[in-house]
Amino acid sequence: APYTAIPAENPMESALVLPVAVDGVRLRALLDTGAGSTLVAAPGMARLGLNEAVLSDDPRQVVSGLGPRSVAMHRHRFTALRVGEETISHPVFWVSPVQLSPIVDMLLGADWLAGKRVWISFAAKAVFVR
Repeated sequence: APYTAIPAENPMESALVLPVAVDGVRLRALLDTGAGSTLVAAPGMARLGLNEAVLSDDPRQVVSGLGPRSVAMHRHRFTALRVGEETISHPVFWVSPVQLSPIVDMLLGADWLAGKRVWISFAAKAVFVR
């Protein structure tokens, strides 16, 4: 099967920001091959209308490894994640009001990358996925 190209937004030397949609809301996601899990951060929470009241029934855990402090996160089930031409139904991601650098709505982690063939091209300013 051919690769599908996902154009990157303003790629930096060491970061690729991809356009995605979560539950139909357009977000900016940092492709983070070092992150084990996908995470919706503070800007994405605001755009998706997620707050403590909405997340109160979701499992909560204190997680380390995201900066110098431990952070409380919720595991939240969404309706859909769309990246390029792929749609994943009912994904479950970490959600936490953290700020990321560069400023993006979320991280796409290794859980999204699993089982895919991915070619990251800074020269083409795109991620190619099969």
